[in-house]
Amino acid sequence: LEEQDRAYWTQKQREDLDRNEQEWEAEQQRRRAEEGEHFDEAAYQFERGQMARRRELEERRTRQEEEIRQAYRELDERGLSGPEYDQARQELERREQEQREGLEAEFRALEEAGREYWSQKQREDLDRNEQDWEAEQQRRRSDEGEHFDEAAAEFERGQIARRRELEERRIRLDEEIHQAYRELDDKRLPRAEHEQARQELERREHEQREALEAEFRALEEQDRAYWTQKQREDLDPSEQE
Repeated sequence: LEEQDRAYWTQKQREDLDRNEQEWEAEQQRRRAEEGEHFDEAAYQFERGQMARRRELEERRTRQEEEIRQAYRELDERGLSGPEYDQARQELERREQEQREGLEAEFRALEEAGREYWSQKQREDLDRNEQDWEAEQQRRRSDEGEHFDEAAAEFERGQIARRRELEERRIRLDEEIHQAYRELDDKRLPRAEHEQARQELERREHEQREALEAEFRALEEQDRAYWTQKQREDLDPSEQE
């Protein structure tokens, strides 16, 4: 019965992986159809590779668990007793721990590669958006001549720089928080102590994210206030006095 139970959950895990991959592919196809030439093929290929690698690691974890259970079962069937059994079991436990730690290290490396990719891509997107905006301003300055609104351009440039600063802080915060969680897990604290430390870390993360979001909201509010006031001034130039 126990073996049937394990086989059921192993098969269910594989079916869940299959379904998640199929749903992801369907979503990518929908986005490709909607976005056309703007669809990010490089990001798609990267994420697809990450999913394939994650699937490979999950399959290896399943096989390792099956092999270790089989090894323990075979050990018990050998009929050893006393120190000989204890020594054989300790060796098996050591091998199990090494395999698990090695696999977890590969999972962490995969996650790290994903974070590094998306952080770098986010920075590249910010760079490209700033360059596109500057090019558009130069085009408008050339077209509009003395009617080009230099003050508005300077304000918007300052807002873009401020938004870039906040986005960079958010990226660093994500990296620092992830590192803190990983370091906490690596400490292997007793359960109660680990829970207390994790709750403190979650509280700190929540406070930092809330504070950063407040700065984003303040920036957006400043933006709205500027353009609302400018619109009023354009309608009634006397307000500029």
